[in-house]
Amino acid sequence: MNRLLAKSCFLLASLVLLGSAAPAARAQQPATAGARSWTPSDVIFQQNAADFRVSPDGHWAVWVKSAMNRETDKRASNLFLSNLRNGQEIELTRGDDMAVSPRWSPDGTKIAFAEYEGDALGEIDVMDADGSNRVDLTNDPSSDDSDPTWSPNGSHIAFVRFGETSDLYVMSSNGSEQTNLTNDPATFELEPAWSPDGTKVAYDGLRLQNWSDVYSINADGSGITNRSN
Repeated sequence: MNRLLAKSCFLLASLVLLGSAAPAARAQQPATAGARSWTPSDVIFQQNAADFRVSPDGHWAVWVKSAMNRETDKRASNLFLSNLRNGQEIELTRGDDMAVSPRWSPDGTKIAFAEYEGDALGEIDVMDADGSNRVDLTNDPSSDDSDPTWSPNGSHIAFVRFGETSDLYVMSSNGSEQTNLTNDPATFELEPAWSPDGTKVAYDGLRLQNWSDVYSINADGSGITNRSN
């Protein structure tokens, strides 16, 4: 379940599908003067936009722009903010690192996200909605953290910490009191989501050599319940 391996498999599958679909597409479409067929290199180096998240007031959207750097042969992802009323675009993060999974705080003043600097493991960062006052919340070079999700009142953040599998953690919104809720070495816990009252966290639990199920757990780590079995 290594994420880099999963991304590599997805890219390889995309290239295979592109190669198999190209002859049929050329047969169905009339030739266009000056047109050039896409190549695997075009797919690899194209820019991508993903993970659009609208602000609580509905005026802004934060999203991820990613592209492959031809010089370093590494993919970089940065966060952008778009004004949904006038089209203004603001670059929130810059550089050759990976900033992904942006999530608005309930009051719309802050954005939490996962950051991968160089070859380092993931950290959960938070910044003001304009990109200022950026803070590393998890601040543990030995941990690989991702998927931050704010509690409804903004006081806590649930996130996933990867190791041999992955566990569901909760911390205060300032990064303190990091607590492992699940601590199950036989299950990958992924994609946390808070209940509206903030008392529970739902997540996708993928057991080794088995199908995944939807679980819920109390915010204090008690009462794990399989909701789909």
